[in-house]
Amino acid sequence: MTQVVEQDRNPNDPPPFDPKQPSIPISYPLKTLEELKSRAYFDSFHYPFDKSSVPLNSNSGLANRPRILVLGNFITEWDEGRAICNELLLTKESAQLYAERLAELAVALGFDGWLLNIETNLDVDQIPNLKEFIDPLTTVLHSSLPNSLVIWYDAVTVSGKLSWQNQLNHNNKPFDICDGIFVNYKWKEEYLKLSADAAGYRKFDVYMGIDVFGRGTYGGGKWNTNVALDVLKKDAVSAAIFAPGWVYETNQPPDFETAQNRWWDLVKKSWGIVLNYPEVLPFFSNFDRPVLEYSEDPSPDIQVLVDFKEASYSEGANIRFKGTLEGKAHFTTRLFQGKLLLGDQPVKSDGNSLIGLSLDFDLNLKERTSVLFASSGSTLQTMNQFSSKFGKVIMPHRVLRPEAVPGWLIQESSISMSGYMLTEIHAVCYKQESKLNEASSGSDFYAVLGHISAKMPNQYNLAKDGFEHLSAPAAGADYIGMAAVQDFYVSDLQLPSGISSVKFIVQVCSIDGSSQKLEDSPSFQLDVKTK
Repeated sequence: MTQVVEQDRNPNDPPPFDPKQPSIPISYPLKTLEELKSRAYFDSFHYPFDKSSVPLNSNSGLANRPRILVLGNFITEWDEGRAICNELLLTKESAQLYAERLAELAVALGFDGWLLNIETNLDVDQIPNLKEFIDPLTTVLHSSLPNSLVIWYDAVTVSGKLSWQNQLNHNNKPFDICDGIFVNYKWKEEYLKLSADAAGYRKFDVYMGIDVFGRGTYGGGKWNTNVALDVLKKDAVSAAIFAPGWVYETNQPPDFETAQNRWWDLVKKSWGIVLNYPEVLPFFSNFDRPVLEYSEDPSPDIQVLVDFKEASYSEGANIRFKGTLEGKAHFTTRLFQGKLLLGDQPVKSDGNSLIGLSLDFDLNLKERTSVLFASSGSTLQTMNQFSSKFGKVIMPHRVLRPEAVPGWLIQESSISMSGYMLTEIHAVCYKQESKLNEASSGSDFYAVLGHISAKMPNQYNLAKDGFEHLSAPAAGADYIGMAAVQDFYVSDLQLPSGISSVKFIVQVCSIDGSSQKLEDSPSFQLDVKTK
């Protein structure tokens, strides 16, 4: 039998996927209950690389307000799914076993729960064992992973029939033994109040589905996803956004970063700010995944783009500002919206030549003020120009560091704002005074922001659990990559001929952006063979 399979196999096809063999790390689905039961995933080469490096917030539960859900899922569909369900729900013991395995996987990988998407007809006598699967999964996950969630998908009814209800009602409400329900996305507006009434005090645990691809979803999805969100917020139920990868998968113009910012800005404007950032110090960002404000103006003075192509300062991305400014005009865009209470401590920010950073502060939500950390290239006249627009203007000093990247200007400032809360961080673009005198009309503007950081006076030591830089000295020290993980994978490393060994250096970088010196960093030597 094996020989027949080998003969039928096209020799040009890639070999079958073997998760135990080293390869570029990927996240791959478990396709059989046997894989789940045997715990084979933990023997995979990829397991160490798939663990989350960002822990769940275990200090508080879900807020009593409408929420937005984006999750992965446990799914069974069609004939193959029916066979899986038959095995899963064969006995009370089998249902509980697989529930324990799913809970174990979520804890080990560090994600925040499961969406249970059973989309196949069941026998009515399988429903009790289905509850024996859902209930222990929820219980075990809650005890092992505080604030985790188990969400039921609106597909199978209490009679075992595959029938999407598009609302919460008596046909699917008995599944409220878990943390909530993801309602199928073909709902009508009048279904919202009916679902909220059926849920009672748990109305925020009803997540009404929105298909971003627009397949029968309210409002049409895509660039009208906010239409459904506006309606959901009005009726005080939660939202479940399905397939937000639509932006990437359909290659929305003009480029991914711009389209991504535009789409999530629609969500933000409809739903409001759900997460404030930063909330604690130290704070550092190298813009590896920012979501910037999106302007509907087709021709703003300055275009703000996340740039992954140009060499970055801190191995992340850059924020590029390009356009024109008229005379003494300045351009401002918000980078972060935070909720950070300050004591007697400085806020330090790094920027480049003609970009300042403005910080907005609140005192007891009554007194508001803003502080501009100007660019070190500013003249006294420019500083005076901004004094009427900001509560305080501070001229940063230039920092010279041995490890500084050529072409970048590092600036540092400090301020004491005891009792105030930092609420927003903005980039401020403007021209040097000498340039203003050269042209009466608008002039070209181009600047790049590499990273920003803020910390208290005593936060200069490296964090225990920080980012890891992996460097390989060939001619000098060549940078390979960075990750906030325990394991780092290197592939396709090009080495000059005649090299017999390579020295790898692991350089710790703390969350405030500072790095361990290379000469003090741990290293290991690897013997290699090159032609």
